[in-house]
Amino acid sequence: LNQRLSTDDRVDISILLFGDGLTLLRKRSIEGD
Repeated sequence: LNQRLSTDDRVDISILLFGDGLTLLRKRSIEGD
């Protein structure tokens, strides 16, 4: 893995991971309802 990620790249990755987490939570909420 390239250790020389720019700050913007790190932020983009964090947003993507956070977005995926929210999507999973929504799916669980809908399925569990």
